[in-house]
Amino acid sequence: MQNSKLAPQARPHALAELEATIAKAEAERARYRQSTSRASDDDDLRRAKAFLRITEERLAQLQRSREVLISGEQPDGAEAEAEAS
Repeated sequence: MQNSKLAPQARPHALAELEATIAKAEAERARYRQSTSRASDDDDLRRAKAFLRITEERLAQLQRSREVLISGEQPDGAEAEAEAS
């Protein structure tokens, strides 16, 4: 069996869906940033900061996914696993 490496292919539908998800995450981040400045007590502030941190981490993951999707590369480690099989 011949193991050939395929050239990266455009994934317009997946990319469009990912861009929409990123836009929603950015809107959430903006909302949580506002809520940190409007927090009425320490509990509200901690909660808003926690949601902001979670949203920022998710946004960073989505942006990394977009980079992988655009470049057509496999995430770290996945290429070595694909070659081994």
